[in-house]
Amino acid sequence: MLRFLARPLLWLLNLLVPVFIAACYGAPADFSGATLTGKVLDGTTQGGIYGIQVTCLRAGQPFTTDYTDLDGSFALWDSCDQVRFEDLDGAENGGLYVQRTVTLDPGCTEITVELHD
Repeated sequence: MLRFLARPLLWLLNLLVPVFIAACYGAPADFSGATLTGKVLDGTTQGGIYGIQVTCLRAGQPFTTDYTDLDGSFALWDSCDQVRFEDLDGAENGGLYVQRTVTLDPGCTEITVELHD
């Protein structure tokens, strides 16, 4: 009798373990659709600007931050209402650029921003 019940119980246990793990830890998140990428360019030379702080804002509050690469590119892995671009290192990156905040359209995944000194 025990042998007759062992297989169905083992099958049921194998089925329920992943369900309990997902219930405790949650399902894996898909971040691929929430990425915002872009470039920050010098308004005069049209070259990329290194070291600009790019801040994701939600309801006007800072949420996550990235810094531009050598070619001015950046990536944010969260959805944002607005993005703030700020030159923190001054003349080290070629100029004293004015801070700029851009309001994003819903579903925006890529932007290019020009900063001026």
